[in-house]
Amino acid sequence: MNKKLAFIFAGLVAGTALFAGTINVQTSRSLPHQVAGTALFAETINGNFAPANSDVKKKHPGSFVKAKNQLILKGIPGMTWMAFDTTGIKSEQGKTICITVTAKGKGKVYAGYYGYRSGYSLVKQEDKLLTLTDKPTEFKLEFPLASTVKIVRPRFRVTPDSEITVTDIKAEIK
Repeated sequence: MNKKLAFIFAGLVAGTALFAGTINVQTSRSLPHQVAGTALFAETINGNFAPANSDVKKKHPGSFVKAKNQLILKGIPGMTWMAFDTTGIKSEQGKTICITVTAKGKGKVYAGYYGYRSGYSLVKQEDKLLTLTDKPTEFKLEFPLASTVKIVRPRFRVTPDSEITVTDIKAEIK
């Protein structure tokens, strides 16, 4: 059986995810479904992304915005900050995380992942620069995972004077 985990945050309306048809989800939290040997997890784009630093939302409320079907992240003067999906994707030794992001924006924004041994025991983090424009662009990123990484959480790293509007993100372990 092909074991894949996919997070789908695409063009969603509160509780409905699109993936080769429609999967009805009763909550905005992840809910697994079995389809042709693939475990699917679906949620809204707003579902589980949060700033890694809680002061971002308190001191700079316009920098992290969960809008309908999009996530808007804006740079903070003099500060680089991260937003990540708090839902973990389980991984195994020798696997790769494939992240597909559809976004537009400006400046230097990176997409990648946090890799954990368990819970929030961080052992690896990696990201790649997205070349953003004023038109939505799809970016496909792949990262081989270290053998110690058991849980993966997709993330964005936002630099000062940058902005990104994310309309779709998928993360899959292969």
